[in-house]
Amino acid sequence: ANALPYITFFPLLVLTTLLCSLSASIAYIVASAIAGSFWIATQPARIEAIVLYSLAASLIVALTDGLKDAYRQIQARDEHLMVLNAELAHRIRNLLQIANALVGQSIDSDANPKDLKATLTGRLNALSNAQSFLTLSPGNVSLSNVVDVTLGPLAPARDRFIATGARV
Repeated sequence: ANALPYITFFPLLVLTTLLCSLSASIAYIVASAIAGSFWIATQPARIEAIVLYSLAASLIVALTDGLKDAYRQIQARDEHLMVLNAELAHRIRNLLQIANALVGQSIDSDANPKDLKATLTGRLNALSNAQSFLTLSPGNVSLSNVVDVTLGPLAPARDRFIATGARV
């Protein structure tokens, strides 16, 4: 019975570390080391047992606390990814609504059916160019650059429009 007096304290030590603060875990180590020392008959063996138990218990606390911290970080990343996914879904819905409007506008125009494909393709490519430009441009960009990238391929001549504006 005296061979492993401290073994009964380890499960509660893990629970204390998981559910309580680090200071509560350290207080538990001290209290359980003192309580366990009463089971050991000789003084030199008692001191050795307290030291070995304290080292092993400190290692368990450090590992358990590290796992608890890693779990919190994983939860925070999961929450961040959920926000990013919701934002991405929102942006995709917006792009689909814009594409829907472009298709409707192209069909509703009195354009020749033969020109419809070219008109619709040009408008969708302009949308794609604008999306790529804004997504891949670091920081803020000038409105004139966005207009130029978006409308440039659609304009018959570059001098038909002039774009100026603030950086957005």
